[in-house]
Amino acid sequence: MVPLSPYVLNMVYGDDGYVRSVFGTVDITRQDIEYYYQNAKSKWTQIKAEHAETWRSEIGSWLRENNIKGLDFYFPIGHGSIWFKHEQDAFMMKLKFGDISSPNNNEKNKLK
Repeated sequence: MVPLSPYVLNMVYGDDGYVRSVFGTVDITRQDIEYYYQNAKSKWTQIKAEHAETWRSEIGSWLRENNIKGLDFYFPIGHGSIWFKHEQDAFMMKLKFGDISSPNNNEKNKLK
């Protein structure tokens, strides 16, 4: 497989030091990224979020504001869940957004 360029890794996942702290110094391929996130689904803290798609933009902004880096969460489109590498990030998300697994609970459970 062809390694991803440092520019792409930096733009998508963060600075080189952070990416290297996760993957080491070897060349990183798309397959490495796919394996990393597949492994995350089995080991990280999962939050059910069937109705998060309507909140995707707000959740993305919240992740950036709280400096939760791209390799510390997994939020694939259409999977109905968000996985967090660090349990405290999952906890903060639950506090901020409430129950996003039910379409009727989003607004009343969300902290302002």
